Amino acid sequence: MNFVSEQLVFIFRLLLASLCGLVIGYERKNRGKGAGVRTHTIVALAAALMMIVSKYGFADLVGYPGMRGADPARIAAQVVSGVGFLGAGMIYFNRHLVRGLTTAAGIWATAGVGLAMGAGLYIIAIVATVLIVISQVILHKNYKILHMPSEEVLAVTITDDEEAMDFLHNMLEKYNISVGGMKCRKKEAGLIEIEMDVSIDADIDYDSILRTFKEAPYIHSFSI
Repeated sequence: MNFVSEQLVFIFRLLLASLCGLVIGYERKNRGKGAGVRTHTIVALAAALMMIVSKYGFADLVGYPGMRGADPARIAAQVVSGVGFLGAGMIYFNRHLVRGLTTAAGIWATAGVGLAMGAGLYIIAIVATVLIVISQVILHKNYKILHMPSEEVLAVTITDDEEAMDFLHNMLEKYNISVGGMKCRKKEAGLIEIEMDVSIDADIDYDSILRTFKEAPYIHSFSI
């Protein structure tokens, strides 16, 4: 392969890596995540660039006097660990809940797609992109067959007395709603506003919850 053809192949890999990152980022952006199209595109592009440099950038040193030769894995290995710091910046702890883990994992996986594309593993990179997007879309939903609890924010305004608090406690136990964190704020006219981070079973009857709380004499407003 001559020099021009080789450079065109490298450019093609960069473009394909950018496209794969764009596809993954588009799905994240549609869900309102902080790391969207631009972040994923740049990560994939940069990873592909580093892989090309790692694999081909030092080929002229092979057989050079005093050199042991080129190691095509050393820069790529640093990408795998280095992108971890970028992903860590996506994770944050908010009101007893950890957020951003999926986005961080997506950034790390996107770097892997870029590395694969930079190495010339076109089919693997494209298939990985499709699988990542499918995983983000399908597993984002909480299917009842998996019985995975969903994390919700429950906000309720009740009468500020012991009887009302007992009623709220009994309702949470009745529907097996686990409370992770709670924030209370007193309002006017003897009311108290409670906001809770809760874990709700996947097979729970939301209509029954809404109906029960709506008909309760102590509840002035309620939302999930």
